Amino acid sequence: MNRQVIPKESLQPEKNAEDVSKTNILVNLTPEERDKIEKELSDKSTATTLSASTGSFIGDLKIKYWWSVGLFYCYSSEYRIRRMDGQGGGDKANLTFSFSGDPNGQIWKTSSGDNLKQDGGWYPFGNGGWIGVPVGSDGVITATFTFDKFGGDPQASATIRVKNPN
Repeated sequence: MNRQVIPKESLQPEKNAEDVSKTNILVNLTPEERDKIEKELSDKSTATTLSASTGSFIGDLKIKYWWSVGLFYCYSSEYRIRRMDGQGGGDKANLTFSFSGDPNGQIWKTSSGDNLKQDGGWYPFGNGGWIGVPVGSDGVITATFTFDKFGGDPQASATIRVKNPN
């Protein structure tokens, strides 16, 4: 799969993009449909880690994604947040994980609570689903971390564009 890291500023989902975050999820499927997606996840998916940093914080999100006949699937599995150089702060970080079609297609998005740990360990963050993406549009995956520190909470994002093979 062709993968490219691009600046967040150049990505703007279509203003009227249909948000399918609540409908296109595994819990809404029959056991047979879930089994099919689980098989594609193991057979067709590409795994990568989105990493975003600012100041003395680094956030990582492990994801897998794949294409299947006009649909783009993307799932996260776990995150970690590291504090470098003795950076202080608590364990109330946030993570927003999203993917969309660009320039056209649907959007899928979820956000954590205000409770993510920042101790450098890997923790579960199992989320994801699928979106419709027309021919000529690519998939765009973004992880935005809001790190917890005394004073203002800094934010950093990592985004990749995945070429549509159709």
